[in-house]
Amino acid sequence: PFKKSALIMHGTWGGKTVNYAPDLNEVDLRFLDGKFMEDRLLELFPEKKSIYYISGYSKLDNYFQLTEEDRIKFLQSCHLDINKKTILYAPTFYPSSILKMGKKFPEDFAEYNIILKPHSHLFLRKRYRRDLHRLETWAKYPNVYLAHFNETDILPFLNASDLMISDMSSAVFEFSGVGKPAIINMFLHYRPIDRLFPHKVRKRLDISKFYLWEVGDTPKNYKEMVQYVRENLANPDKNKTKREELSRYVVGEVDGKVSERIADKLLELAKI
Repeated sequence: PFKKSALIMHGTWGGKTVNYAPDLNEVDLRFLDGKFMEDRLLELFPEKKSIYYISGYSKLDNYFQLTEEDRIKFLQSCHLDINKKTILYAPTFYPSSILKMGKKFPEDFAEYNIILKPHSHLFLRKRYRRDLHRLETWAKYPNVYLAHFNETDILPFLNASDLMISDMSSAVFEFSGVGKPAIINMFLHYRPIDRLFPHKVRKRLDISKFYLWEVGDTPKNYKEMVQYVRENLANPDKNKTKREELSRYVVGEVDGKVSERIADKLLELAKI
């Protein structure tokens, strides 16, 4: 039988309350991405049993293996122009901005490449059929590429893109963590039942720490989003200070060595 146990959660923090289940603190060692999660857990569980260790977000380690040549090959495989700047639109599944985006989104950014990277639920669940249809309509434009269901690794998309547009998704912290600007859409489509009973949606989000979404610009409508996208593409350092501060707080040190720190800590635990 194993004498020690450790926990690494899937994904970085995205405002989701699943990270705060009390039973998760029954392990001996719990790896955390950044200081934010440690602060939050200590606030919720002052009598916790686990050792908390801030390691950083290991998923981003392989980003540092990607090169300019990889970027060019990836864009060519998407049939996009390697000389144009690239916008990555990576919305979450719900609540999402897809149905509130301008129907002529690709035309509004005709001078840029646009990569659409939907959440897997859009391919798998009938309730998101309208959302997927909207993306498929955009994909008919020559400057747009729609990622397939089996393109699960987001790192090549991060490497190939200059700016990300998303919703309240942990993906924005991954993108910001590698030093690139993200736009967090606050104009979201809600189902009628959730408009009547908003507390149902709040169960999925940690709204008490809403300020963390200021890691990038937070447009309240599509027109504002278009403006922010253009500003950030022209000046990627527009929100650099706040981006570095908040992304570091959430995803921790982004240096390609997180996996090494995790392995070293596991070996240290095994000796105790």
